[in-house]
Amino acid sequence: MIKNLYFTSLLNIPQKELDVSILSFFVPSESIGIYRMAKNFMVALWAFVDGIVLLVFPEIVKFSEKKHWLKLFDLLKKVTVYGFLFSLTVFSMVWCLLPFFIDVFLSEEFTGAYQLALIMFAGAFIWLPLCWAYPVAISISDSKSILNSSIFCGITSTILYFIFLPVYGLIGSAVIYTLSPAVLSISIIVFSLYRIGFKGIDELRRNK
Repeated sequence: MIKNLYFTSLLNIPQKELDVSILSFFVPSESIGIYRMAKNFMVALWAFVDGIVLLVFPEIVKFSEKKHWLKLFDLLKKVTVYGFLFSLTVFSMVWCLLPFFIDVFLSEEFTGAYQLALIMFAGAFIWLPLCWAYPVAISISDSKSILNSSIFCGITSTILYFIFLPVYGLIGSAVIYTLSPAVLSISIIVFSLYRIGFKGIDELRRNK
């Protein structure tokens, strides 16, 4: 398990700046600066979501260890629903307030970061409600699914960047960047379901 998580961490390091590295081949350097600014707006959201995961993680582990599967499924439903509502709230705030922030605190050249930031925040509608995928995989000792998902996501993102960046530039990169966490979470869920089997899920649900 430690080995799989270690390799997963190594794989995630180059992916953090993969989009910027590939963008440098297709767009001017000043455009990359605007793109980086849009990514910086996402930092606050990522930090908040990390806090949510740290709060939910112990509860997931507790229910998993005690085999309280119905309580676990209930918790996951709540995290999914509240995660979507929270992403909707954040997106609405960014939509309304970010132009004002850019006008007051940044120069006019960063105006283009607004559209890119909206695209990036829109991805939260998918990946934020699924922020429980990684903790659940850890709680059932399924680090192999996490590793396989990271490899799959890294390869898929790299291919998509090279396909769409020459045509769509910054917007294409923003779309792929914001969908990558969603692809990772969905992949973890699919790989975990494949490993334990859908039949095993039914048994877990029946086991109180």
